[in-house]
Amino acid sequence: MRYLIPIVLFIAQTGMAQTIAECKHRFDKYLNLKGALSDRVQFENNAFYILNDKKEKEFAVYTNETKVLADFFENSSLTEQAKLYKLKGLNKLSKKQLDSLAMTMNDDSKLPKPNSSKPLQNIRIAIDPGHFSSNYEDSKVEGKYVKLVNEKSRKKDTITLVEGQLTFLTAQVLKNMLEEQGAKVILSRNKENMTAFNQTYNDWYKYRRNKVLDSLKQKKELDDDKYKILKQFPKEKLFWAFFRDYELLERAKKMNSYYPHLSVIIHYNVDDKNSPWTTASQRNNSMCFISGAFGTKDLAKPANKLHFTFTIGKTSSAIRNY
Repeated sequence: MRYLIPIVLFIAQTGMAQTIAECKHRFDKYLNLKGALSDRVQFENNAFYILNDKKEKEFAVYTNETKVLADFFENSSLTEQAKLYKLKGLNKLSKKQLDSLAMTMNDDSKLPKPNSSKPLQNIRIAIDPGHFSSNYEDSKVEGKYVKLVNEKSRKKDTITLVEGQLTFLTAQVLKNMLEEQGAKVILSRNKENMTAFNQTYNDWYKYRRNKVLDSLKQKKELDDDKYKILKQFPKEKLFWAFFRDYELLERAKKMNSYYPHLSVIIHYNVDDKNSPWTTASQRNNSMCFISGAFGTKDLAKPANKLHFTFTIGKTSSAIRNY
């Protein structure tokens, strides 16, 4: 199947046993964003370690544990992962403990048996149509639009392209094509101009903004100073300072709870630099982003340490760009 999607990322992870050297290669090549984690992860001959804020070893994965732990982190709940992370620490798991982990895992991620008439029968696929604006006025908040004016035309023809609309329409077409092949498909946002919270950003800003910020402050996820600053921000400024990343977490939450066999993320970029432009281009670029890079701040939250441990313990990412 071939469809013109400027950026489509298909990620399928395998869980074969691997050496610590292979884990380090994966870490160096894909995960250690600009060296940000060099002082948070330590590799030795028979293990790799997650370090705490004091640069002390906090969690260990030994050579014989890589496959089982990688599978466990992929097929268990966050609560179960956090419990294991705390109990295991630097201890080596016995064969009995490894066997026990393998028996308790959720097998939702396993591929169903192939179907000759519908090759994607019961394959779960999650699609994320990038951004959300579907009209020119709303897209000004995100800055994800292109407006071209033909000055040479007597009527001064104008072409306006809104990325959030293009990604959603592409997702709808792709969803139908996949379902025809038997796949079960969900979208991270189900209507044009809607965010992952099932409402427009304008409505979220008007009706939910204060409740969300108040809740985060109460949970101590926002300190007093940042809380006061965000409360005063106008719609456009709050989008870049807070909502963009906050809404992205909701998309990830929806997709992860579906336990997809495959995730598709759709964007339309100008080119490899994605710089602003005002004229048509003869260039035709297809891009592929490799997910999984982490920054130092990303490991401040315990949940992210669990995600990181799972990512580094997997053998490879199979990435296809259509």
